[in-house]
Amino acid sequence: MSGTARLRVRRADMAWVYLSVAGILEIVWASAMKHSEGFTKLWPTIISLVGMVASMILLSMAMKTLPLGTGRGR
Repeated sequence: MSGTARLRVRRADMAWVYLSVAGILEIVWASAMKHSEGFTKLWPTIISLVGMVASMILLSMAMKTLPLGTGRGR
């Protein structure tokens, strides 16, 4: 396998890791949002907001490599 092909495989593998972590972060921020009680509790609110942003960043990184239908789900 040439160096270029290996790089493409490595990028695809990392994209799947990014997508998986983004999915886990979606679970985390949704749970934290529930525990924030309408964004009135500080730490669950912070966890929720950071989780949202991190999830979107990782999803956008994964979408640079993966096909659109894979990253969108449904």
